[in-house]
Amino acid sequence: RTRSARSNNHAIANNILRKSSSFRLQSTVEKRPEAEAEITEEQAGKKSLPKIIQGGMGIRISSWQLAREVARKGGLGVISGTAMDVVFVRTLQDGDPGGHFRRALATFPNQAMVQRALLKYYLPEGKSPHKPYRSLPMWSFQPPRQLEEAAILGNYCEVWLAKHDDDGTPIEGNGKVGINRLTKVAMPTIHSLYGSMLAGVDYVIMGAGIPTKIPGILDALAEGRDCSLSIEVAGASDEDADKYAMNFSPQAFWAETDTPDIAREPLQRPDFLPIVSSTTLAQSLIKRANGAGPTRGINGFVIELNTAGGHNAPPRGWKYEPNSEEPKYGEKDMVEVQKFAKVAKGLPYWFAGSYGRKEKLSEVLEGGGNGVQVRIFIIGTWMWCSLLRLD
Repeated sequence: RTRSARSNNHAIANNILRKSSSFRLQSTVEKRPEAEAEITEEQAGKKSLPKIIQGGMGIRISSWQLAREVARKGGLGVISGTAMDVVFVRTLQDGDPGGHFRRALATFPNQAMVQRALLKYYLPEGKSPHKPYRSLPMWSFQPPRQLEEAAILGNYCEVWLAKHDDDGTPIEGNGKVGINRLTKVAMPTIHSLYGSMLAGVDYVIMGAGIPTKIPGILDALAEGRDCSLSIEVAGASDEDADKYAMNFSPQAFWAETDTPDIAREPLQRPDFLPIVSSTTLAQSLIKRANGAGPTRGINGFVIELNTAGGHNAPPRGWKYEPNSEEPKYGEKDMVEVQKFAKVAKGLPYWFAGSYGRKEKLSEVLEGGGNGVQVRIFIIGTWMWCSLLRLD
């Protein structure tokens, strides 16, 4: 059954290529403005910003379907960029139910790359439930080409689908789409960001670590320049730091597929929102981040308090409850809305962690913030509405 399905993949891929013109995106790239000496009104959050950010939840809990619904309502819908390379190839092996990935792939700027993925992984009838998935290689400092392409294509598809209706037209409303990544899952980061930027992602949100190098990477990818991300390796000396890095060159990547012009087109640089748990960390990021501009490429903050789900920072002093391995948080671990405004340098910010209520949203807005980030409330509401077929 599998051999038969793969034998038809050439015809299937060619059929998609023929139909792809109807799904072609208008260019989402734009030139970045020159860095300015002072924080502009746009940087200061005086542009139209969402009050509600739907928090990222992986792997693919915050899917393109959820992110699209939030964006349609005027919020910031966020897809999870975690393990999208694996999600991508497994979805194709499941037969791509609904044809959603193939619809997005038809708009990708290099169709030879798309055809390679379809020929290798797409099974029209889906794989047998009794057979394992065809897996990808593990990430390494010199990842194989098929792994790079899967990461780029997977993140491209997820963002593109979140930004478009089923007929391929952009969604209505003023909502935006972002991608959430874990800083500590570092090896696929550059490829994941690049794929999402090719699809026109509006925001990048990152926590689970201190993402000081991400602003510079976003700057470089937007301009088609080479970039690098150091990887922490246990036992490595400072002198060996340069050996342990993920390097990516858009020019070299596209030159291998005889489409160098793709790297020459500037991409929209998404706003970067690091997730922080304290005013101290926010101040440190503004000083240490490697991006351009007065705030070093940081465009706002998400402040996640200890009651937020996900990858919480440890309590100050690494305290634990008596006779327990549970962390013990105290007053020093709390962040006040108005106090954070004083260190944000005029940048917008959103609070998370037990802020999924109307009165908490009002508290943030009255204190000078821009809104809240919510996870469980949104996913729970969306699931019930889907089950009950409610809008």
